[in-house]
Amino acid sequence: MKWIYFLFIMSFCVATFAQRETIKREGFSYIKLPNGVNAVYAEGKSSNMQITLLLRCGSLMETDTNRGAAYILQNIAAQKIAARLSKNIQGLSFQTINFSAYTTTEQTVFQFTSSAAQLQQVLKLIADSVFMMKFTAADVLKVKEDIAQEQKIIAADPEKAMQKLMTERLFRFDAHRLNITGGEKLAKTTPVAVDSFFNRYYITNSAVIAIAGNISTNILSDALDKTIGILPTPDFNSEAIVKLFTFRPMVYSSQYTQKSAVDSPELQLCWQLPGLNSNISAGHLGYLLSAIINDKANYIQTKLRKMGCQKFEAQFEANNFYSILKIVAKPSVGRFHETNQFIQSELNRINNVLVNETMMNAAKIRFKEEYFNLMNSASAPFWIAKYWPFTNEDYFQNLGDSILNTDVSQLKKYTAEYIKESPHFAVLFVNEDQYSALKLDSLFPDLDETINETVFTYRQNITDLEGKDNLDKRNKLLNWAKINPDILLQLNGFADEGEFNKTYDDSVLAFIDSIPTFRKTNPDLLKKGYLRPEMMRAMKILKYLSDNGISMERLTGTSMRASSKNKKEAQANMKCSVSLNKLREKTSLYEYHYGVPKPKE
Repeated sequence: MKWIYFLFIMSFCVATFAQRETIKREGFSYIKLPNGVNAVYAEGKSSNMQITLLLRCGSLMETDTNRGAAYILQNIAAQKIAARLSKNIQGLSFQTINFSAYTTTEQTVFQFTSSAAQLQQVLKLIADSVFMMKFTAADVLKVKEDIAQEQKIIAADPEKAMQKLMTERLFRFDAHRLNITGGEKLAKTTPVAVDSFFNRYYITNSAVIAIAGNISTNILSDALDKTIGILPTPDFNSEAIVKLFTFRPMVYSSQYTQKSAVDSPELQLCWQLPGLNSNISAGHLGYLLSAIINDKANYIQTKLRKMGCQKFEAQFEANNFYSILKIVAKPSVGRFHETNQFIQSELNRINNVLVNETMMNAAKIRFKEEYFNLMNSASAPFWIAKYWPFTNEDYFQNLGDSILNTDVSQLKKYTAEYIKESPHFAVLFVNEDQYSALKLDSLFPDLDETINETVFTYRQNITDLEGKDNLDKRNKLLNWAKINPDILLQLNGFADEGEFNKTYDDSVLAFIDSIPTFRKTNPDLLKKGYLRPEMMRAMKILKYLSDNGISMERLTGTSMRASSKNKKEAQANMKCSVSLNKLREKTSLYEYHYGVPKPKE
């Protein structure tokens, strides 16, 4: 019904012209059309016209009934635009127009480059082929088939599959909301559901148009009025929905190895951080922290170069509902393990190493230069438009001043809360030869939250770990503890009632004697000179972890003896399990995203 209403409203388009609002500020024109479309224009920053339509329409707006709808619609629209350009209608063709489109978790983007003479025709193409797009059930089903094939290609590509795993670990239960292709739920998305999604999100008050060119603002405004400005004003405001999105933070760090066609090992570390919609200052601090990390003169960079590391770079991706900090390092093969341990250690004390007034001031100068160059380029309107629907039109234009006004105490709080000893995702890309040479199976094993399911098993009356499986589990537990320094590990020893009551190990008793807490709470243990098997099992693993660098403040143990009715039950009782607890008090979801405690109602 949208296109019928469109024909009706055209007769009243003259009345809408006078309602347009144009504000010029610091080299940009902000144009607000009466139907809700916003536009930002940079005059004189491009010899041709660069036109980008951004719709507040991504996978985050989807539900389980329409997964993949945003990507489906983008593909349909892109195909219809391409078909029209291939017919060379009114001089618009691939010879005169550059066109691309893509979907993110938050937005659908259509980009055009044309001559100034074709501006109005391109805007009319956007109006007809995007906002007023006509499509059939057959169109939807065909694109779904194409996307299903794309999903198979992604699943078969190890590197793409690893990126998917990264998303799943960073966002846990919310990861499906970031799957652009719809994942397994794509099959259930019907043409009716896609049509409903289209009517809700392909609307004028969901759109921002970013333009850079060489025509006057008046000419541009007139073209917008005659093409985009006559589109109908919707009743639904998508802004009411997008303010509700919050992501649950990571709980545990994970690490993986991915075999790839790389010349040298590449280590990637990723953190999930708050988005700008809830915590604008978090974006300022993320940019600033990245600039500090990338300072070639800082202590970490200097030390890594001496260790043969070819690259150490921070990349900050600021989105509206979440942000991601990624650090990429390229260590030398011969010193990979040493380099990895150094990076992990220094990032866990980043407040003491890098976050200070001197480093911060140097980072501000570098950021100011980069920001100035960006704001004087043809891409500046795009960056303003990207954040406008979720914050306001001033956010990106004021970003430079906001960062310059940030003080070191804010950055220290930010790094302490979100980076220092905080959960992250790590992946190491190596080729086949490097994988073997670095002995990654034992020295960089795959680790995730399934460590919580670890169970060590024993033979009757034996308290030492035996067999490769048990030793691999112990090694994984140690490595997992090293990358999760904010987690308390509890070893739970068990024994069957049919086992001996006394076990002896002088080294374990000496270990207990060295721990003030154990001496105080269990003074009789040392006097007896023996331990029950259930406690000995837990204490031997605790000693191994302590001997290999895990602080006793993070280690604790319990013991329990169980009864059994048969040999099978008795064997099941001879074990030691693992429990995990956070050392730091868990931050509420509200405070994680907004940076302050939730106000009392």
